[in-house]
Amino acid sequence: MRAVHEGLGDQNVRVYAEACMSVTAVVPAFCGAVDGRLLVAHLAPLLRQLCARMGDSKEVLRTQTTQAIFRLLNPPVGNIVSPVAIAMLILRHLMPSKENEASPETPGSCPKASAKGAATGWLCRLGALRDLAKEHSKSMVLQPGSTSPGEWLRLQDGLKHPDPTVRHESARLYTLVCKMHLKSLGSEEVQTPAREAWVAALPKDVPAKSLAQARKLLKLTEETPGNEAMLRPLALVAAVGVVMEPLAALLGSIEGICVPLSSNSSREGKGNHFTQTPHASVSRARRYHCSHAPSAYSASEELSLVTSAEFVRFFVLHVTSQLPSFPTNMVLGVRVHGDRVIDADVALDDSFKPVPVPQLSGSFRLRRRLDAFALLRASSSEPLGVPLIWKMLSGTGGDDSAIRSNIIVRFMADPDDGFAPAEWQYGGSRGPAPPVVLARKDKLPFSAHDWALLTDYMSFWSDEACEAEDERASVSARLLSDAEFRRYVRAERENHPLAFLSLQFPLGSLVSPQKLSAEELNGSQGEVAQYSRDRVGVKFPERAVIALRPDCLTLLREPSGPSEAELAASEPAAKRQDTGEAGAKKEARKVEIERQEALTISRRFVECMYEDTFPEMGDLHLFGVGCEYRARATEVLAVWQGLVKNMNFTAEELAEGLLQGNLRERFEELTRKLADTRFPNASYAKDLIAANFAATEWDTL
Repeated sequence: MRAVHEGLGDQNVRVYAEACMSVTAVVPAFCGAVDGRLLVAHLAPLLRQLCARMGDSKEVLRTQTTQAIFRLLNPPVGNIVSPVAIAMLILRHLMPSKENEASPETPGSCPKASAKGAATGWLCRLGALRDLAKEHSKSMVLQPGSTSPGEWLRLQDGLKHPDPTVRHESARLYTLVCKMHLKSLGSEEVQTPAREAWVAALPKDVPAKSLAQARKLLKLTEETPGNEAMLRPLALVAAVGVVMEPLAALLGSIEGICVPLSSNSSREGKGNHFTQTPHASVSRARRYHCSHAPSAYSASEELSLVTSAEFVRFFVLHVTSQLPSFPTNMVLGVRVHGDRVIDADVALDDSFKPVPVPQLSGSFRLRRRLDAFALLRASSSEPLGVPLIWKMLSGTGGDDSAIRSNIIVRFMADPDDGFAPAEWQYGGSRGPAPPVVLARKDKLPFSAHDWALLTDYMSFWSDEACEAEDERASVSARLLSDAEFRRYVRAERENHPLAFLSLQFPLGSLVSPQKLSAEELNGSQGEVAQYSRDRVGVKFPERAVIALRPDCLTLLREPSGPSEAELAASEPAAKRQDTGEAGAKKEARKVEIERQEALTISRRFVECMYEDTFPEMGDLHLFGVGCEYRARATEVLAVWQGLVKNMNFTAEELAEGLLQGNLRERFEELTRKLADTRFPNASYAKDLIAANFAATEWDTL
């Protein structure tokens, strides 16, 4: 640990870079082996050093530092170091400490820009804080609904920074953190008073332009002299009362709310006590009693209660958390990044776009079925029954070095040819695809289980369409329909029991539960009313909606509409019989697809060599560079560049080596040939040969 500590303080760029890599190699080895407090004591100075170097003038040092910090958040070190601790540490390094500041300036002199911190250092730290807030939103919020910025008020120095970009990014981060803390309060209208409190907490010397930008990002009205008093923290409840007045009657349903004692009791020396007061009407909801206080208040006493800081916190944190939830634009969806798909809460807005395959036109079906049922269903539902929409998030979401595939690319396939459009062809010089969120336009839940089944179905459709060759259009017409997809969902119920519950048990269907702990419900009949990611909401007579597991339900009858027999009769005949030729064609097609994939990867790699750009992270393990240990990365890439530029090593030869699995042997053979030449990169080839090609990483397709 002392060696790493010395390396992080070294001014040599390469030494510092190796020290950053060593941090994430050394620290995890001690996790679980030594006392946690001892490890934290050793880790604290390392983290302080890293946060201090985030403001370095060299971009390579800032990048290495940020990546090292984010790697420490992965287990097992992530079990000791929390994201919020890292965020607070970075916040405290935004401005230089008083001990390190320059001597006091003479009165009347203008503060130097260096006293505010270099713009590059500010932007690096602000970017890291923003990534932390997005990647670890739940752990970053210690007090949901808090109307006080707390430690985040340190961003005020960024709002006053002489650089306009720093001011802009500081305002974006401040408002993002504000929204994260107030998300639990409910809709934006309910959050408005608390957002005003966050803006009002900023000091008066913050430039008006920065304040206006923060208010705009928080969707607040422009501040005017007439409402200036309302924006003060101690007068926050006045704004709350205006917004919440129509909801005051709802407090009548909340019994036994604990309210803080008035400020008068504190003057009498009786401390802060709580009493339970049932609120049965609007007037009683606005009156707060305590055990020893008089039953009635004067106007001044009631006003002092209404404007007290204790009541602000009580009203925003306690009362609004117990009110019924109101409709918002938040729906259940998924977040896709690299090869990971996780469930996420998605906020719908106008920037979402439809996913091509599930949103296809219904013309295929209408050409085959012109009966009344077909017209009715085509006008009221999507062909696959999945009105899926997507939105691309800004940024990369963290460290992308481990990303080897971008599964979102295949998901965006064009229905005509099965390939994703050019704008979705991520990789190579474009790097990994940014995070993408997916949700359903009809606001039904869309989960990772739904994603898995839908991608399986799209692969099935793609394979069938490729096998059909000239009959691709007819295969797409048959498979890209809601009836065919519904049958596929139900046929795969054993493998995907939690996928597309809305198609397994349509809304309004009659179901019968079994194996419930409530014996009286077993064998009864209920109506499907709503869904979650893994539960079906069933309404039984004289009962509220109950969330039940799908494996406990039996579908008795679907809502009125065409029966399965009618749907089957309207569909074309089953696909042609397998005479033995289909298997051979499928195998040949598989080989061709593998060849095309290898050729695509090879062309992408060769293009990067010609353009002197770093290859895609997901391809490095195929060409000896490696994604984890890169001690020979420079030499290996230099040799590849020499082979491509000087020895005419083509993408076709590269793809052939990938398919045959002998690329490593081919590389070593060509490296020896390059070492015997006088080409510019021959020295790197000699270094590899001298090291006996050690520390290279090779993998196969």
